[in-house]
Amino acid sequence: MARDQSGGRWRKAGARRGSSVPPKKSKALWRAIRLLAYWGLVISVWASVVLAGVMAYYAYDLPNPTALGVDYRAPGVTLLAADGAVLGTAGPVHAEPVTLDELPVVLPRAVLATEDRRFYLHG
Repeated sequence: MARDQSGGRWRKAGARRGSSVPPKKSKALWRAIRLLAYWGLVISVWASVVLAGVMAYYAYDLPNPTALGVDYRAPGVTLLAADGAVLGTAGPVHAEPVTLDELPVVLPRAVLATEDRRFYLHG
């Protein structure tokens, strides 16, 4: 090592004053890590802002949770015989009675299918 002519810093022999020494690989690695950390932080902050905005957008239309169970009415069912006699009721009745003809065709079939798949084959 030789002393600089101005009597200042020590530098390697043969190195010229003001020459650019290429940075070490470890400095380049740490620079890349810092750059990735910086952009990762920037992206995560913006992603958090976007996520908060999406949550606020969907939360705006949510119903009040205290009013969810206030006007709940349990369904009521009344079973009638073919002649109109009441066979039984279950639950409170809040609606008008519906005849079998007013129901969609698939609904009675679905109810019968859950009870007995071969209902119509019994004869």
